[in-house]
Amino acid sequence: MLSDIFRYFIGYKKDSPVFDIMSNYYDNFDKAVSFTKTLGFKEEWSGVVKEKEYDYQNVFNHVCSLSGVTGFSASAGQCLKWSHYLQPYFEKALECRVWVTVGQLWKEGKFVYNPSVEDIQRWSKKGIQPKDFGSHSGFNFHAWLTTENGIIVDVSFMSTLAQVLPERFGEACGGMVFGKPDNILPDHKYVPMIVGRKLVEKMERLSFIDFLAHDHIDLYTVPFALIPDVQ
Repeated sequence: MLSDIFRYFIGYKKDSPVFDIMSNYYDNFDKAVSFTKTLGFKEEWSGVVKEKEYDYQNVFNHVCSLSGVTGFSASAGQCLKWSHYLQPYFEKALECRVWVTVGQLWKEGKFVYNPSVEDIQRWSKKGIQPKDFGSHSGFNFHAWLTTENGIIVDVSFMSTLAQVLPERFGEACGGMVFGKPDNILPDHKYVPMIVGRKLVEKMERLSFIDFLAHDHIDLYTVPFALIPDVQ
């Protein structure tokens, strides 16, 4: 794990982007769009469009009405599945473009999830395999939504916290993170690395286990697999 962090901070091949946790979210998002293109998937992004004010509760109610989802508590530990499934419904509710976004999440300078550029390059070619779990109990990445007017929508993190630390965050179950990157979770830093539905759908096709929802029933089905010892 320490070697992964070391490789992260010293950089990679010349043609690979360097995502900096100290950089502006939108600078990293621009790099994520470019990186996604090098992996074979073009996403259009020309910077943040004019900001629009939203009634957050109205947005969530609209998304639930469109998608059939009655709450978000079941999203705990299922960030990519729920983000991917709900992306088109948020796009309709917000009336703007919305991208599935995968990357790192940091808290007070320490990583919560820290996939490397090399990890994502490998997943885009070979999918996610048993050896990718290593010392992690789940996928070592985080997924959320980014809107073209610069808003982050994280449908799962609060429910994940509530599940992992119920004594501290139990009341947050079913809650959502919604807002500008600098104004949402205190001391947290989102670092986008890849964007768009098509790349993550390719990753699933190549992976040893399905991890996206293709219908409403899939959304509430948590995949289980026996992970063999690959040491």
